[in-house]
Amino acid sequence: THGGAMSPPASDSITCFSRIQSQIKEKRKIASIAAGLVRQHDRIFMDASSTSLFLARELVHRNNLTIITDSVRIILELASNSSIHVICTGGVLRSSSFSLIGPTAVDCVEKFHADIFFCSCTGLSSEAGATESDEFEVEVKKTMASRADRRVLMLDHTKFGKVGLSRFLSLDQIDMIVTDSWSDQLRRQYPQIHVPAG
Repeated sequence: THGGAMSPPASDSITCFSRIQSQIKEKRKIASIAAGLVRQHDRIFMDASSTSLFLARELVHRNNLTIITDSVRIILELASNSSIHVICTGGVLRSSSFSLIGPTAVDCVEKFHADIFFCSCTGLSSEAGATESDEFEVEVKKTMASRADRRVLMLDHTKFGKVGLSRFLSLDQIDMIVTDSWSDQLRRQYPQIHVPAG
C-alpha cells in the first residue's frame, strides 16, 4: 500500500473462492458426464472439490442416492432434496475451503462403504498420480478412495501433467478419468479416460 505494507491474504483462501469461478464451462461438462455414471441407489463419496460441487448440482434432482461428503457446500446444495440421503462426515471446519478435516472426518468415512468415489485434484501425472496441494484434505480423500468400489477422478484438461504437494491416488488406483477434452495421445497416456457414448 502507499506509504506502508500489509500481509497478503492467505493463499488457500484465494484458491477456495477463485477455483469455484474458474473453468466453469469445463466443470459443467465434466459434471454432466460424471452424472451419467451414477445409478439409482448408488452410495457415493464426494470430496470437497469445486468440481464435485458442480456434480452435486447435477444430482440434486435425482432420487434414492446416498451421498457421503466432507463438503459443507455440497451438503447445502443437496439439502433441498429429502430423497437424497446425505451423510456429513463431521470434523474440523476449514473455513477457507468449507471442508471438514481431521481424525473425526477420517473415522466417519471408515465406517462406510461406497459404490463410487468422485474426486478432483490439483494435478495428474503418470509418475506422481493424482495429487493435491491441500495437505489437510489428503487423508480424507485417501480414506474415501480405500472405502469405494470405483474411484472416478474429475479434472479439466489444464491439470494433466501437473503435480501438487501430496499424492492421494496412484495412477493404477484410478478406475476412470472424466475430463472435458481429450486427444488420442492423451488417451494413450491415460487409458482410464472415459469417452461418453455419442
